[in-house]
Formats: sequence, C-alpha cells, structure tokens
Amino acid sequence: MHLIHEILKVIWDLGLAEELLKEDGLDTTGKRHMAWMREHLHVEQLMGFGIHGDGVPCNYDRSEAVANLSKQKKSMHTHNTHT
Repeated sequence: MHLIHEILKVIWDLGLAEELLKEDGLDTTGKRHMAWMREHLHVEQLMGFGIHGDGVPCNYDRSEAVANLSKQKKSMHTHNTHT
C-alpha cells in the first residue's frame, strides 16, 4: 500500500501538477482559506486535498481488515453520470 504523498508525487511527476494546483472547484470560503494558507506558509503554490482512511473488518471473526484510503481533490472535475 502506498502513502498518500507517494501517490500525489507520481501524479505530479506525470505532468499533472497544473491540474493538482487548480482551485476553480472551490467555493469562496475554500479559495479564501487557500490564499490565507499560502500567505502564512510563504509559498506561491499550495495543493489542497482531503484524506480519509478506514479499516473494514472482514472474516467471520473480524481477524483481518481491508484498508480503505480515499483522497478528495475538490477542484478536479468529474463527469456526472446521473441523470
């Protein structure tokens, strides 16, 4: 299993840095927060994302678990398949 920073580095190295840095999917509060963070961290570029990890027990005796790691990038566009 890879750590989230390893996954993001691969995406970055594949040339998708511009997509990772986009903020057009953020609301006004999110954009304001990103600007505040850039100012306080003294950086020009900042990538915001959410992460959630969980273990789901399995087997009848719950002796093993399946690890679930989700990353959310609000500004990445997805196609809505629901009609």
